[in-house]
Amino acid sequence: MDSIMEQDKRGHKEAAERIMELARAIHRYQIKYEREHDGRAIFACVYHKITLDRAKDLIAGDKGFDDPDWLTNLTEAFAGRFFKAMDALDAWLKDTASDESSTAIEKLYKIVPKPWADVYLTIRGNQSCVLEDLLFAMMAHISHDLPLALLEVKLETNGQSHVADYHRMNDVLAHQTSYIETAVTHRYNRFLAFLDKIAGYYGDFFTNYGIRVARSLAWYNAYRLLDPYSEKEARQSITSSTAQFIQNVRYPREWYLKIPIELIRLLTPVQYRWRRKWPKNGN
Repeated sequence: MDSIMEQDKRGHKEAAERIMELARAIHRYQIKYEREHDGRAIFACVYHKITLDRAKDLIAGDKGFDDPDWLTNLTEAFAGRFFKAMDALDAWLKDTASDESSTAIEKLYKIVPKPWADVYLTIRGNQSCVLEDLLFAMMAHISHDLPLALLEVKLETNGQSHVADYHRMNDVLAHQTSYIETAVTHRYNRFLAFLDKIAGYYGDFFTNYGIRVARSLAWYNAYRLLDPYSEKEARQSITSSTAQFIQNVRYPREWYLKIPIELIRLLTPVQYRWRRKWPKNGN
């Protein structure tokens, strides 16, 4: 009979293989979008790095979680919603080509979750900067996809909550923000650091604190979705929060944020294109 230690090692190896396969799949989306000069590449790049790092941690024997199998199931369910949304978007693009009519847009919202449709319509055609491409997609994935993924894998098992493992994962992700921003800046846009300093809502979300708050709200909304009395409001909230976030970032109410952002958009509209660098051949 295998020892408990051997069973743990085998479990970590299997989990690492499953998550490594997810990382490979996400990377394929990243490379595809980079070749097409599609802003979705920026989030896919970050998502790939986070997922790959998690697989490497498991390979190294990370034992910081009570139920690594539950976390692996959550990782797969979470990524599955990203894949499904991207595939639906790609199918819509193939069907509609350059059609920007109201009918085409209506079709988009019928086949793609609203938060992801909101993000795509905001960032397509180089209408955004690299940091917006990243943060808007992060918002859609965390605020909309994560609560639904949590419901798939269940918040509790045999009456035991998984909140401790979920919180530990918050710690892991929150401490990667500096590294991620550096990687994105190097790969796509060296002007990013300047935008980050002047645009307050960007920094509010993409920080250790911001990631924790967003993921904590996702856990809370998952519970709200389970309650028949709050389910409708919770679903409306996760559906509309990304559009509200985009609005707050692009058109802040605070005058001291609004002025520099509007000056950049008015004085350098053409430069939105050259501020984004596209890697060649996935390198």
